[in-house]
Amino acid sequence: MLSRDAGRLAAIAMTTLALAYLVVKSAFSHDDPSEFPMFWGVGRAMAEGISPYSPRTPLLIGTLLSIEDPAPWFYPPQWFVILRPIGLLPMDRAIEVWRAINALLLAIAAMALSRALPRAGIMLPEWAMALFLLFATFIQATPATLAMGQSSLLIFAGYCFYARGLILSERATLALGVFLLLLKPHFGVAAAMALVLVPGCGGALFIAVLATGAAALPQFVLHGFAPTIVDFIGNIRAYGGQAPNAPIYMNGLSQILSRFLHVGASGIVLLPLCVAASMGAALALRARVDGRGAIAFAVIALAMFFVPTHPYDIIAFAPLAILAMAFDWPVRAATWLSMAICLRPRLVWDFLSLPALRPGGDTTPQNIPLTALILTVACTLALIAAALVLLRPPVSGARAR
Repeated sequence: MLSRDAGRLAAIAMTTLALAYLVVKSAFSHDDPSEFPMFWGVGRAMAEGISPYSPRTPLLIGTLLSIEDPAPWFYPPQWFVILRPIGLLPMDRAIEVWRAINALLLAIAAMALSRALPRAGIMLPEWAMALFLLFATFIQATPATLAMGQSSLLIFAGYCFYARGLILSERATLALGVFLLLLKPHFGVAAAMALVLVPGCGGALFIAVLATGAAALPQFVLHGFAPTIVDFIGNIRAYGGQAPNAPIYMNGLSQILSRFLHVGASGIVLLPLCVAASMGAALALRARVDGRGAIAFAVIALAMFFVPTHPYDIIAFAPLAILAMAFDWPVRAATWLSMAICLRPRLVWDFLSLPALRPGGDTTPQNIPLTALILTVACTLALIAAALVLLRPPVSGARAR
């Protein structure tokens, strides 16, 4: 065991290292933002009065950025309030702002969640909270997400605030978590529906839905409610037809069905399974003394398995690493093994002495199916951890707020 002073020094060192790394990977990054041009291009279309779901938007993006056959916009209407300001900036400045916001949000969300556990009666050494921030910073998906300009860190923050809001019964924090998760409905719908069955969460859920509607209102006013919904659904139907979204490139149950059973299951098909499992977990756990923390853990772990995600999305589920501290060692072991795999999937491949990945790194197109397969093992371990939380009695001394 570390002495109090040594633990404090270790916490300071890890926090400093994590924050310095985030600054380097955001403010000083020169990586090619391969995904961000779509976000910026949609913001530009919004600034020019074009609906993001219109066929004119991909044409505008292709013209502005010299991209051949850009994908349609798959995200829900509330993104208007985020991307409309982004679209007013030059793209090089916009990606700097985007990376800085995401890096800052990661740090705030990680510290907010780690500080919630001691307040809920789950004692953690100070260095453990700093270690969680360091882990969330150095997990392979974080620099990849910042480099590409993706939005996965918003979902990480959403789950952090969701868990903190549940554990501490903080209505505003829980509402913020649901709002962020609903930016990607395949995460947010299951998390929101689980709250329907948790006593005392109706107010937070109402606030989150109201805020989501308010954020989408400019899109509806400018382009009409019915046309927006119809065009959005039409774009969603085209999602699985995009090559990068094929099941073989995805983590979790979708990968298992595609690789071993040769069944292609889209997120639209698997979402009801995730919703049902999350609501079932909430129903089973809500009366337990540690019910709220257990529900947060189960909702995140079930999403990790059921929701088809890309390898860079795996950062979203990192809150499991510290939430596992509220449970006994079987749950911790399954969770931390899962998180260790997520930290560096390539090391698992090398450790097992399997054929080497092709040159170019874990996230190049030809290597993604292999990375996704490794991460699917991590997703399966998360499912096992969720099952253990459901089946095992609460840890002695654990309590809900």
